[in-house]
Amino acid sequence: MDWLSLSTTEFLPLFDALMDDNKTVDKHRQHLMSKLNIHAIAGLTRCAIAEGIVESNVRVTIT
Repeated sequence: MDWLSLSTTEFLPLFDALMDDNKTVDKHRQHLMSKLNIHAIAGLTRCAIAEGIVESNVRVTIT
């Protein structure tokens, strides 16, 4: 199944079935952050963008 091609209405019921509560999501996130030695959600987000796991539409220009 191509998860990225699913619409929100298709994805959310599948996500809800896989992650039955917020504690599961938090536990997975904490474990991942621990393995990567990342201490903030912002750092985890930057890592995911840098690795191409998620896409960012934000473009920063430094002058």
